[in-house]
Amino acid sequence: MNAPRSDGSWNTTDRPSHSDVGSSRLMTPEHSRPAVDTSRPFGAHLRMSWWKPLVVILVPPLVMVVLQVLLYQIVGVIEGSDDPMSATFTPLKFLAINISVGTAGVLAILLLVWIAKVPWRSLISSPRAFDVRRLTYYLAGAALLVGAGIGVVALVAPDAPGWTAFGVTGTTIGMLAVILLSTPIQSVGEELMFRSATLPAAASWVRAVRPALVVGLVVSSLGFAVVHGSADPWLFSYYTVVGISAG
Repeated sequence: MNAPRSDGSWNTTDRPSHSDVGSSRLMTPEHSRPAVDTSRPFGAHLRMSWWKPLVVILVPPLVMVVLQVLLYQIVGVIEGSDDPMSATFTPLKFLAINISVGTAGVLAILLLVWIAKVPWRSLISSPRAFDVRRLTYYLAGAALLVGAGIGVVALVAPDAPGWTAFGVTGTTIGMLAVILLSTPIQSVGEELMFRSATLPAAASWVRAVRPALVVGLVVSSLGFAVVHGSADPWLFSYYTVVGISAG
């Protein structure tokens, strides 16, 4: 039975509505609108205010650059370099890059979890069951697109990637060791920053599913190309194609 409240109005017993029963949507504490809608495909499943994606898109890359500059200075002290910011690659510089990218990726996830009030698991896992056949198709398609991009760059602008003569030295061995040991950190960082954070954050600007996925994919792929720091338009296009293929 309903009871009157102290202000004279009547208070009804709270009951969940039919739309709430069995809902797979996660609600933010301060909003009644769902922050995560798992009825939508992964990548277009987040809701947030328009300005929050800007923070998620811009802050992690900036932190990555600042951290990389700081690590370059440390590497310069270790190596006794007069110009730690020179374009010459060394194993320690490569390690500094990978650490900065990995750190920025983790930061992107933490920032999105905090600013949009979403569970971190919703950013790194899809509710759709794993499908080996689908993965095979995607890998084959990505390989074709990346291969086509490499081929076009090699034919149109072979000097753009800086492919030159290769020789085995102590530096080469050190570089290979750093690549094998730290590239997984860099790869995970890129996936977290661009696929898990930037893509769904940018996609939240659009409500229709397919346009949202297109917006998220384009923004994340352009961001992926920008952070690789190439001013060459052909190489920039190559990184963009890689980002779209992997997205």
